[in-house]
Amino acid sequence: EKLPAVLRVVSHRLVLKAAMMRQLMFAVGPSRSVRSELYVCLLSRVKDTREVRDCVFGHERDLHKPLRLPDYDALLRRLGTLAMFNVIKVENFRYRARLDIHEERMMAQALVDLARVEEGENFMNCRLGSEEATAEQVIVLPDHYRKVLPHAGYMEFMYVCTKQSMETRRRLARKLLGWTV
Repeated sequence: EKLPAVLRVVSHRLVLKAAMMRQLMFAVGPSRSVRSELYVCLLSRVKDTREVRDCVFGHERDLHKPLRLPDYDALLRRLGTLAMFNVIKVENFRYRARLDIHEERMMAQALVDLARVEEGENFMNCRLGSEEATAEQVIVLPDHYRKVLPHAGYMEFMYVCTKQSMETRRRLARKLLGWTV
C-alpha cells in the first residue's frame, strides 16, 4: 500500500511503457482498488498510450491483466471518456455514449467520422434510444446518425473494421486527443 503513495509523489518524473505499468500494477498486490489508483497516477506518464487498454484490462478469467472490464467502466467515469479513448485501436470494443455529454458525443462522433473512411459496416450490435434504459437494438446505424449525431440520446455499439485507415486514425488522435503520432 506504500508503493502507490510513493508513486503518486514521484510519478511526474516517470516515463513508462504500458507493459511497465502492468508490471507495477501486479507488484502492488491483488487489490484492484490499489491497482486502479496506480492506473490514475501513471496513465499520463505512459508514452505508448495506445497500448494501455490492451495491456491492462482483461476479462474476469484473464489472469495476465491487472484490471478487469468493470474496473475500466469505473475509471472511465472517474477520468473521462477522452482520457480513456484509444482512437488508434478501436476495434472489437463496446462503446457507450450519452450524446448530451460533450466528451462522450465527441468520442462517438470520432468513430462515425472514422467509419466514413473505413470500408464496411463498422457499427455492430447497436442500441439507440433517448436513454440507456429505453435503448433498442438496431441492425444498422441510421443514415441521419452517420451524417450528424444528435445532441441528446444514447448509443451503444461495437466498432469493427476490415481495412483500417491508420492515417485517418492518427489525424483523429492528433486533433481530438492531442497525441503526437
